[in-house]
Formats: sequence, C-alpha cells, structure tokens
Amino acid sequence: MGRGKIEIKRIESSSSRQVTFNKRRNGLTKKARELSILCDAQVALIIFSNTGKHDVYANVGRENESIPDCTKVVIERYKQESKTKLLDKESERIALDMQKEKNENVQLQQQLRHLMGEDIHKLDIKALVGLEKKVEEAHLRIRRKLNERQIGAENDIAKRFAKLTEDNHQLRWMYSQVQEAQCYRQASLRLQPNHPNLEDAFCQQPNVQLRFL
Repeated sequence: MGRGKIEIKRIESSSSRQVTFNKRRNGLTKKARELSILCDAQVALIIFSNTGKHDVYANVGRENESIPDCTKVVIERYKQESKTKLLDKESERIALDMQKEKNENVQLQQQLRHLMGEDIHKLDIKALVGLEKKVEEAHLRIRRKLNERQIGAENDIAKRFAKLTEDNHQLRWMYSQVQEAQCYRQASLRLQPNHPNLEDAFCQQPNVQLRFL
C-alpha cells in the first residue's frame, strides 16, 4: 500500500517542522542541481527559514564558479530581464495612450469641421439633426454671453455717467461758494471809504472760469 496523501498545512510541532524543512530543502537543492546539469540551465535557489537562516544554491554552467558568484549572475540577469519586461509594458502602455489621444484628436477635428459646415455630405439625417441641435445650442450660449457682456458694458457706462454727474454738481457747488465769497468781499470793501483802491485791486484779480457739462 502506498502512503496516504499529506495535507499541505503548517506543521504545529516545531521539531517536526524543522525535520520537514531540512528534508524538503535538501530535496529542492537536489532538484535544482539536477535541473542545471541536465538542462544546462542557470539556476539560483535561495531559501530562508523561519529562524532567519538562509541556504543558497546556484549554478550557471561555469566551472570553478563559486555559489555566491553564480547567485549574483542569476540575480543580475533576473533584474535585467524584469527591467526589460517592465520597459516593454510601459512602452506598450504609452503607445496605446498615444494612439488613443490621436484617435480622440481626429474625432474632435472632424466634429469641429462638421460644426463649421464642412465635410457634412456623408452624414445621414440623424447625424445632421444632431449637428443642427448642437449648432443651435452653441448659438444660444453665444447670444447669452453677448447679452451679458452688453448689459455689463451698459452698467459701466451708467456708473461712469453717474460719477461725472456727481462731479459736475460738486463743481457747481464749489463755483457758487466762490461767487458768494466774492460778493461778500466786494460788499465789505464798499463799506470802507478810506480804502478806495482795495476794491479796484480786488476787481483786477483774474476771474476763475469754469466749464460745466
């Protein structure tokens, strides 16, 4: 009778687990050695136990090559191969993204030509109706924005006119104050007979001329 099938699960007994580890490790090392010799393959086997110790076997088909050197050769080759594959995948992804962007750009350019009324002879009725709807919606948006700009410009003009009107009223008031001051001074000079030249001197002062809107 053959042995029963062993259930693959963690061995709870530490001593049994260590015995099994040693047996399986030796078996893996033997298989790796046979694979490298029989098939002329470059093999590296690195095993870490749960105690932190590690065992290494490596063979690259070179005589008098130490296991650490063989291990380094295999690891460097693995890194190079992995890097190449990663670069190939990245290049493929970039190429797909570029093709996608190119297709989207072509579609956008075609839609723009259609909106401008170009290259529409191949469109069917459904496509033409949809295009007409898009043009009408665009026209409404443009008209709405134009109205907003016109209203804004009119409001700015109204504000400027109100400011100019206020400034004009202020200048009129200042001018009236100047006139009142002149009249008051002239009246005061007439009441002083001993100084007849003061009135003449005052009258010879240049008049301030203001222009109003």
